[in-house]
Amino acid sequence: MVTLNGELAYLAGALRDGTVVIRSGYDYEVRLAQKSREWLEVLNDLFARIFGRSGSIYREKRRGASGAVRAYYVLRIFDKRVVGELIRLFDIATPQTRWGTPDIIRRAGADIVKHYVRGFFDAEGGLPKDPTRAKQHYISFDQANLDALAFIRSQLAQMGYRPTRITKTGGVWQFRLTRRADIMRFKNKIGSWHPEKKRRLDLLYASLGRQDLLFPSSPLHPSAQLPPPPELAGGHHKG
Repeated sequence: MVTLNGELAYLAGALRDGTVVIRSGYDYEVRLAQKSREWLEVLNDLFARIFGRSGSIYREKRRGASGAVRAYYVLRIFDKRVVGELIRLFDIATPQTRWGTPDIIRRAGADIVKHYVRGFFDAEGGLPKDPTRAKQHYISFDQANLDALAFIRSQLAQMGYRPTRITKTGGVWQFRLTRRADIMRFKNKIGSWHPEKKRRLDLLYASLGRQDLLFPSSPLHPSAQLPPPPELAGGHHKG
């Protein structure tokens, strides 16, 4: 039986972009689909370290309603114990609109919550595609479940951030961090383990840092040590 720690809390946040299901015929599955194979490798390694089981990653193509073909990567883990532990710990429900914030996360300390927020951002967060040229600087959080998103917002507010109000666009709830100090603090204190989002967050931070050279009256938030992304193991335990 696994117990909650930072890496497991991160996985719980990351699963906001995944599914954990039990089908008829004792079919137990964890499934995450992403454009970034590298992030799925990070998650697969976490599953291997926490549960001793990991899955397979493969490329999939699907034609959308518009007729365009979309390619992405899928991580699938078939394991009864892994699925059972995730459901027991995090009260997972499908679809995502029915899955609120897990009670174990609500009761957790600030450090554990930071890991959960990082995983949530890596799954459902956004920022400018090209931060060096973007006219608007922001970090966004998007979710179909209002309760789950409101929890993230309230936790960030308790940490001293000043998030925008939650609004609904295209059937999805969203809030943003738009203040320069908040964005820089988020990068230093919470950060990202998603390789592509980390790259863009670093660029956004550097862009805001250059602004500081132009406007020295607005000091940078002091840097803090961020837990590094989990190192990828040499190989995975196939589930």
